[in-house]
Amino acid sequence: MKRALFLLVAISTAWGVLAACSSDPTEKIVVVHDEAGAAAHALVDDDPFGPDSEAPPIVSLTEKAIVAIAEAVHDAEHELSVLAQAQALDDRAKDYAKATLEQHDTAKAALARTALESEEGPVSRGVRREVTLRVASLKTLSGRTFDVAYMTAEVTMQTAILGLLNAILVSNYTTPDVNAILRSMRISAANSLREAARIQAEFYQIEGVQEPKWDLGCQQPPPDAE
Repeated sequence: MKRALFLLVAISTAWGVLAACSSDPTEKIVVVHDEAGAAAHALVDDDPFGPDSEAPPIVSLTEKAIVAIAEAVHDAEHELSVLAQAQALDDRAKDYAKATLEQHDTAKAALARTALESEEGPVSRGVRREVTLRVASLKTLSGRTFDVAYMTAEVTMQTAILGLLNAILVSNYTTPDVNAILRSMRISAANSLREAARIQAEFYQIEGVQEPKWDLGCQQPPPDAE
């Protein structure tokens, strides 16, 4: 039970972009408004699954629970993307939402065609709860305020997804089919993070406001995510 709670805390921490990066807490990767793409690209440097990986121990998950987490991530991005397509003002946000919707709907359909079964657990329910709160908050916004908030939410969410997938892959044995699904999701999340960070930076430059320094933590996409 304690280890399950640890994983939920880890997810919540990642979503709040407060996760520690390494043994040295001063080592941070920060998105600044004129270098967002470079900062996101910097996450692709190393393979987090090497023998020297320092990933924290994560509660063991069943294959069914892992599949449910994948489904929850796809559903979360579907919900956010549908909202953004309806409420976003800027074409860049709309185009990002459209591409993200197509990507995750396609991935979920492919997942559904497999023989893999799913079973909701604390982690997948935590993902759904977090996105429900974010959607409710975004629905109160409009115009450019919504655009900036949506892209900021995407930077945070993609970072959290990467951290979650890394932790699952490091700490759980997965069959080849599940492993391939998770690694494909990591590549997608890495690419989405770079694009979301680029658009977010452009929005802050247009508005002429100080961009918050989002700590992207140590969630590292795979080397082949370029």
